[in-house]
Amino acid sequence: MKPVLALCLCVAVNPVLHAQNLVPNGSFEDTTACPDYFGQWWRAAGWENNSNQTPDYFNACAGGVVCGVPFNHMGYQAPAHGEAYMGMATYAYNDYDYREIIAAELVQPLQPGVPVYISFKTSCGGYGSIFWNSAKWKARGPGLKFFMDLPTDWSAYLYPNSAAVYMDTVLADTSATWVTVSGAYMPDSAYRYVAITNFFEDSLSWPSIQDTVYGTLGGSYAFVDDVCVSPEPNYCAGLAAVEQGQVGTWVVLSDPIAGQLTLTCSRAIATGD
Repeated sequence: MKPVLALCLCVAVNPVLHAQNLVPNGSFEDTTACPDYFGQWWRAAGWENNSNQTPDYFNACAGGVVCGVPFNHMGYQAPAHGEAYMGMATYAYNDYDYREIIAAELVQPLQPGVPVYISFKTSCGGYGSIFWNSAKWKARGPGLKFFMDLPTDWSAYLYPNSAAVYMDTVLADTSATWVTVSGAYMPDSAYRYVAITNFFEDSLSWPSIQDTVYGTLGGSYAFVDDVCVSPEPNYCAGLAAVEQGQVGTWVVLSDPIAGQLTLTCSRAIATGD
């Protein structure tokens, strides 16, 4: 058991285990300026979009019904946290390469072999303040994926049909409250960026008609808020089991307040381990 004790000592002093959100401005409260029209994702500090698309930024400071909250061009939803959120098209009818993407550089890179816990909130857009921006379609909701560097050509990259966490259902019901997407992820590399969109191709996104009366926006739409990635299992709003491989995976969970360190393995410990 000596190798296990050595691992415990190493992880116990690792600074990445301190409770924190590795996503800067995860609830989009910090602004470079209040948005005054949709498509102004860049006014949320710390967030970027190197694709050719235009995700939207909504903030109460904007006022009105264009990019304010809760009522705006893309739908009606009060923020899950604070006074702001983002929005993005997650599917476009007859436009295979169209996905709107938001991304951010993490406060510090992930550490290979050290699990992180992820959550974000999402809700369905549609039936907003102007009919031509009401989403006609509904489809699979967004997911979250890590990158070493953001792709320079998203059209060549899409679609991996996987993500660190993702929705496995259609995001529907514009009158519903926020849905929490959460999970645990064991990084295999020192990923530096996080990105959010629907990473699944159209055939795996199950699109269907949502707004048969006013919907003229030829796609589906999702709001996103309260994005969190942390090495602490109880810091973000939910967690799920770390995916297990054929080789045993060590998972370390620390609770510095209680002074406890829990070490578990995905396989039984045989004599002599």
